[in-house]
Amino acid sequence: MESLNQIEKLIIDKASNELREIVNLYISQIEKLDEKYKVVTSFNYLSKQDRFDSGCLLNSELSTVLHNSLKERFLKKMVKVKSSELMNNMLYLESN
Repeated sequence: MESLNQIEKLIIDKASNELREIVNLYISQIEKLDEKYKVVTSFNYLSKQDRFDSGCLLNSELSTVLHNSLKERFLKKMVKVKSSELMNNMLYLESN
C-alpha cells in the first residue's frame, strides 16, 4: 500500500510542478516588462476575512498566490487524469 501512496505523491508533485511552470512563465514575463520599462511591479489585492484589507504583493508573493490558486482549482482533476493515464499505460504495457 505504501507504493501506491508514493505513486500518488509523485503524481501530485508532477501536477503541482506543471502548475508552478505556468506561474514561473507568467512571472518571468512580468519581470521582463519591469526591466524593459524600468518599473517595480506590485499587485494590489483586496481580501475579506474579518474585515476588508488591501495591500500590495511583490512578484514572489504573487507567484505563491497564483500557484496556490491554480492548485486549488486544478490539482485534483489533474491528479485524476494523470492517474488514469498511468493506469491506461500500465494496462497497455501489460497486454503487449
